Amino acid sequence: ASSAEGCPRCPCPSTTGELSGAYSRLVASEIDARCDQDKSPRILLLGLGCGELATHVAHHCGGSVQIDAVELDERLPVLARLYFGMPDAVRVSVGDALPFVLEKQRSAGASDEERYDVVFVDCFSTGGVTPEHCRSPEFVRAVHALTRAGGKVIQHLWHADLAHAEVPKEFEDTLALYGREFACEGCRVSHRSVGA
Repeated sequence: ASSAEGCPRCPCPSTTGELSGAYSRLVASEIDARCDQDKSPRILLLGLGCGELATHVAHHCGGSVQIDAVELDERLPVLARLYFGMPDAVRVSVGDALPFVLEKQRSAGASDEERYDVVFVDCFSTGGVTPEHCRSPEFVRAVHALTRAGGKVIQHLWHADLAHAEVPKEFEDTLALYGREFACEGCRVSHRSVGA
C-alpha cells in the first residue's frame, strides 16, 4: 500500500481493549480510576502510538468519556483504527504536542469544561529521548493549565538509555521542572519505575 489508508482491514476479531505490558497497565489503572470516580471524564493523550491506551480507556470508561489524542505521525491514527480497534469516538489531531497544548491553553482560558481530568504525555524522538519541547517549561506550564483541579498529569520518561547518555540528566531535569510547576497546594509530583 502506498499509504496507511490503503492497508486492508485486520481480519482478526475486534480488540476488547486488552493491554500488553506492565507499563500500559499502570498508566491505564490511573486513568481507569478517574473513569470510575467521574462519569464523564476528559482525557488528553499526547502521543497516540498504536492506540492501545485510547482503545482500552474507551472500552473501560464507556460512551461518556471524551478522549482527545495528538499524534505526530499521520499514519498511526489510521493504523490504530484499522488494526488495533481504536473507536471513531477517539478524536485525533495530527501534529506536534507543543503547538496543540499552547493553542488549547489559549482557547480553554478559564473554562473548566475545556480542561482535562487526565493528561498523559508519551512523546519520544529516538529511543528514550523525549524531545526538548515536550519537557520544556512552556510545555509543562501549558499542560498544567489544561488540567482540572484534582486532575492528573502523567508523563512517560525514560530514566536511562545506554544508547543516549543525555537521558538520565533530562529525566532529572524534567522531574525537577514538574516539581517547580506543581509546587501548589494539593499538588504532588512522584515517579515510578516500571520494567527493567
